[in-house]
Amino acid sequence: MGPLVLPPVLDRFAAGMIAADLQHRAGRGGPVVLDASGIERIGMAGLQLLLCALHAPLVDGSAAARLDRPSAALCEAARLAGLTTHLGLDTEERR
Repeated sequence: MGPLVLPPVLDRFAAGMIAADLQHRAGRGGPVVLDASGIERIGMAGLQLLLCALHAPLVDGSAAARLDRPSAALCEAARLAGLTTHLGLDTEERR
C-alpha cells in the first residue's frame, strides 16, 4: 500500500476521516507513511492526529506512522505550537 496523502486542509473534519484510514492501514501491519507535502493549512486537531499517529506503537513496538516530505505550512504550524521535536521536524536534514 502506498503512502497516505494528507489533504491540503487538515482541520478537525479532515482529521476524523483520516483517523479511520490510519487505523485501517496500521491494522494491516507495518508503519504507515504519511505524505505531508500537500498540507497548506493545519489546525490543532490535525497536529494532534499526527502526534498520535507518530507516537502510537504497533504490536512490535515500532511507530505506527512516519511523516514524509512535510510541507512548509506544516513545519511552521508545528513551530508555532512548539511541536517540532515531537513531530520529528527539527532534524538537520529538514532545516
